Amino acid sequence: MKIWNQFAILLVALLLLSGMGCKYSRSKQKYFKRFNTIRPFVTNENVRQAESWREDFPLEEVKESHGETLIEFFLSEEDEQKIKEQGIVDENLIKTHLKARVSYHHTLLSLQDGVSLQYPIFYNDQMSVGNIRINYVPNDQGNWAGVTERDFSYEVDGLYYSDARVKTFSVYMPTLGTQVRISYDIVYENVNYLANLFAHESFPTESRRIIVRIPEWLDMKIKAKNTDAFKMNHSTTRPSFSDIAKYRRQFRRTANLDYNWDEAYIKRYRNGEKEGEYRYEVFDFSELGPRSRELAEAGATYNYPHLFFQINSYKNKKGEEVPVLGSVANLYAWYHQLVQRIGNEPAVVAEKAKSLIEGLNTDEDKLRAIFYWVQDNVRYIAYEDGIAGFKPEPCQMVFENRYGDCKGMANLLSEMLKSVGYDARLTWIGTRHIAYDYSEPSMAVDNHMICTVFLNGKKYFLDGTEEFIALNDYANRIQGRQVLIENGKDFLIDTIPNLPSSRNKTSFSGSFRVDQTSLVGKMTDHYSGERKTQLLRYFYGLKSERKANATERFLNRGNPSFVVSKLKQTFTGKREDDIVFDYALAIENRVIEQENALWVKLQVLELPLQFDVKRKRISDIDVGYKVNESHTYSLEIPQGWTVATLPDSVLFDNEDFKINLFYTQEKGRVVLHSNLVIHDGFIRGENRFVWEEAVLAMDEFYQRFITFKKN
Repeated sequence: MKIWNQFAILLVALLLLSGMGCKYSRSKQKYFKRFNTIRPFVTNENVRQAESWREDFPLEEVKESHGETLIEFFLSEEDEQKIKEQGIVDENLIKTHLKARVSYHHTLLSLQDGVSLQYPIFYNDQMSVGNIRINYVPNDQGNWAGVTERDFSYEVDGLYYSDARVKTFSVYMPTLGTQVRISYDIVYENVNYLANLFAHESFPTESRRIIVRIPEWLDMKIKAKNTDAFKMNHSTTRPSFSDIAKYRRQFRRTANLDYNWDEAYIKRYRNGEKEGEYRYEVFDFSELGPRSRELAEAGATYNYPHLFFQINSYKNKKGEEVPVLGSVANLYAWYHQLVQRIGNEPAVVAEKAKSLIEGLNTDEDKLRAIFYWVQDNVRYIAYEDGIAGFKPEPCQMVFENRYGDCKGMANLLSEMLKSVGYDARLTWIGTRHIAYDYSEPSMAVDNHMICTVFLNGKKYFLDGTEEFIALNDYANRIQGRQVLIENGKDFLIDTIPNLPSSRNKTSFSGSFRVDQTSLVGKMTDHYSGERKTQLLRYFYGLKSERKANATERFLNRGNPSFVVSKLKQTFTGKREDDIVFDYALAIENRVIEQENALWVKLQVLELPLQFDVKRKRISDIDVGYKVNESHTYSLEIPQGWTVATLPDSVLFDNEDFKINLFYTQEKGRVVLHSNLVIHDGFIRGENRFVWEEAVLAMDEFYQRFITFKKN
């Protein structure tokens, strides 16, 4: 009996300890979860398939055999208190009653042994994530696959943003051919945030189906963009049975699905729907490569296939038509409601604004003083999401913190300028990273905010996030872009001036002579426009200990054979003025002499942006600014020598760019001319591959020498 008593006591103790452990682990589940690992069963068929796919994608760890995304819409009653908490006065503008649910379903196959797949789910305070299930296939009835889950806020330079979060799952796939199914839902509490959906994932996909299930009471349009270069089939036929519906039916008990209407949804699929109750838009994609980062890539909306959603209106349960974002007026009304509830306290910033313009006589000087102060003293934090992606922080908060995102800085600028009597207005804009404009009203059209000042019949567009930009000058990313300017309950649409590439004219000129094995001479470097502001940010961004001799290091370009001396820098400190460097330069090991021949390499600096372009590249090239750069280097022909050969010229000229490299002989000198113009900063379509040819031709040109022969 003693043995049994001791065993019972031990058993109770173990149970108590186990309970304590469960309590502890549950308390940590919110931040960090670990799930039991089940050894997957790997079929021979999966192994063969994985080996075949690995030949096509040797660098990839997984490939999706099939993916399905189901998009549904539903109405949900919301109490007035929640509407007020979201900062909206008019229910008809926030559209909290109309929600969307996007259900994702991925079946992945490992192409390697020992794969630890990192799968992220991004969301914000206007989205909720649920019904997450990750399991091995065919072990569908078991627990989760070997998964580690983390849920955390974004962090930028130590600053957290609670409205933007990411869930990450580390999924272990032990052997080649391991199959994992990932399934989850994202509910958009505000349907306005469902603006588009891309077909690509971070891994290659054999096939993916996107089903949009549209109820009869919802008026919306779907545009398939950038699909011509990809395999896609579109139909309006209702699928016989959705994989997601099948999956929900199978797991609605074991997975504890948290939406009570799922059973009714599955029942509809089983028993059919009323005619006309729903319409379907089905998009089938096949043979998609991974969505990988490409060098100097244009924004994804320019080239990657995706669906663009334009939700115009819906009928509520009373049968009344409620507008959503079917027009620019509705889009602006939504924005306007947000900015009306910012909570600005202009008195906090008025004193500083007044002190900045004290003693200044002209309006433009006063605008410069406040505009430049914001640039120099408020740190730009380039992250925003959720409601915070559209609602600026109060001016006093940005002023006191000395940091903010684009909206907070635009709002601060506007309030400071208004406090000293100027007509300054908040302005929404989509940078050139986005392919959309206001002809397709959507929250996806805008990703930036600036301030517009109306003065003496002219508009001044002020972007406080652009360090060292001058008044009446504009960064390339906003040039030529439409803007939506607040005008009370009304709005104005205008366009930022599109400046020519000559605004960024940058030139390098030098005059040299041969001195034994070196070239010795003088150089002049002239920077303007975008290149000038880049240079200013570089110098002012250096740490104090690196600022000493920073200019000499910059002019040396990290080349130990460059020796810079007698530097004279022309820069007044004004943003409006160009930067000019005059200096003496000696370049070692540029001359080779053998008997009756002399070889000289004259090129001092090569043209920029000589990066290779992959033949399978998807995105257009966006170099970030309009390029206009010229190099002119002259060489005094050495006494007793004459020119024998000069490298052949290189010329590429099309609608996107022009490259011209050639030599001339002028009055006892050989002159090298190198010119590059990228007219609007983009290299599009087939010209991407012409650029690849140009890079190879430039490289060959720069490798060649000028040859001289003795008289």
